[in-house]
Amino acid sequence: MKRSVQAVAFSIAAASLLSACGGNDDAGGEGGEGGESVELKVADHFPESNPHAADGSLAFIDHLEGAAPESVDLSVQYLGAEQLAGADELFNAVRDGTTDIAAAVMSYVTTEIPEAEVAQLPGAFGTAEEGAQAFWELVNGPLQEKFIDKGTRPLFGTCLPPYQIATTEKKLGDPADVEGMPLRSSGGAVTLTIEKLGGTPVELPAPEMYLAMQRGTVEGALAPISSLPSYKIEEVADYTTTNLALGSACTVWLINEEVWGGLSSDTQDAIVEAAELTQADIGKAMDEADVASADALTEGGVELYEVPDVAAFEARLGSVAEEWASDADSKGYEGTATLDAWREITGAE
Repeated sequence: MKRSVQAVAFSIAAASLLSACGGNDDAGGEGGEGGESVELKVADHFPESNPHAADGSLAFIDHLEGAAPESVDLSVQYLGAEQLAGADELFNAVRDGTTDIAAAVMSYVTTEIPEAEVAQLPGAFGTAEEGAQAFWELVNGPLQEKFIDKGTRPLFGTCLPPYQIATTEKKLGDPADVEGMPLRSSGGAVTLTIEKLGGTPVELPAPEMYLAMQRGTVEGALAPISSLPSYKIEEVADYTTTNLALGSACTVWLINEEVWGGLSSDTQDAIVEAAELTQADIGKAMDEADVASADALTEGGVELYEVPDVAAFEARLGSVAEEWASDADSKGYEGTATLDAWREITGAE
């Protein structure tokens, strides 16, 4: 694949163009020698240095180029780093056809598939690889029809390594140190986690963490170590924990269901193959990024430390899962059923 990343980044896998969401009614059409000609847009909000971009969107595009049969002329346009839409707008961008495929962080669109928040609950998994496998089993199983009903079809997904707390001035010893502290939340169940710890959640997309911490809008952020350097958090944070498991943020790469239905079986098969190859590696890549990011943070002057009383944090959060499920049930969603399915998948209590 020949790729150029410019002011409007793009990746072109072959020569022919037929846009599924750029003025044409169908994703497929007549290509060379009677084949199919397809153009797809793939969008995300991640900076190029974020592993979601390299090991998610771009890896998928590379796999897709390799999987596409010779009968399909395929062109893929990549729009990363919020070039097409903000992080909280990408789910709708897929649904309304602004893009064909996009990475949707489920905590930014909690009203769409509220049950997907279950993977954000604290303590369910210890590594991103474990989280990615479990989350995809949930999304591709019990939750799949909920996505399809919204006009989107899941392709692959991942979860970040367990959330830590990065702070601007204060090291944390136990939950009492969190009392009253404004902390960035990715939304959903993470907001409930911060509340249970006694902090004040401030829901912000990841690209807004830096300014919020720099300006003092928040005194810290719940985020995985792997994400911090890509947003230059080492410039505004002094400390981060390393041994907490305060939930996660999980992302699903989705394709517009109408676009999917307009593709030939050959192209669908190629997309599925590319998605499966990406899914197989993305969790491990997130964990590797966590290790590399820890080194980068240390070099940037951030002190990484273990909280001495992890049990006190876990005790504060013991009822979070049941409260989340009860609240979801009260709103007409399948909270308890989803929590039961999640626990069966992960083995979490």
